[in-house]
Amino acid sequence: MNNISITDTRFLDLSNTIISNHSNFNVTAIQSDDDTISSLPKSFKACVITDVDEVDMETLEQARNLIQEIENEYDLHCMLAVYYPSDGFIGWHTNQNVNVYNAICTFSDDGNSFFEYIDGEETIQMNDNIGWFVKKSHWQNINPVPHRAVSSNHRITLTFASQSEEKIDRFINEIT
Repeated sequence: MNNISITDTRFLDLSNTIISNHSNFNVTAIQSDDDTISSLPKSFKACVITDVDEVDMETLEQARNLIQEIENEYDLHCMLAVYYPSDGFIGWHTNQNVNVYNAICTFSDDGNSFFEYIDGEETIQMNDNIGWFVKKSHWQNINPVPHRAVSSNHRITLTFASQSEEKIDRFINEIT
């Protein structure tokens, strides 16, 4: 997975709005004692930026509008739209319940947050770059990849998915 800089200004506009309004967000925290890696995370601390109960209306509308534009223009599906506070995270999981290609769009304001995944016997940590970046992945039930994310400061993730690798590649090429 390579991080590629996103130059599409719609992403920067969204992160500016989120950071300006984050003190009004309702962050959900679920901490599970079960550390078994499953298809979905068992613990997390984050805020869904498309949920009316978790964010202010300005952020909600801007996030929903951007996601809808991308879904319509590129025929993609948004699987994740979250804000992680300074001590936020999403626990280990595999996404093995889906078989899709992903464009994982991530914003970090300090570059000290990270995405981590297991490749065979090795755990690989990819530190976030400052600003918006995208990396491509392929989640599948045949060869599940355990992964998680940890935030040290403002971190935002928008993940777009498709069963078509070509659609994901086109999206990535046009936003970078």
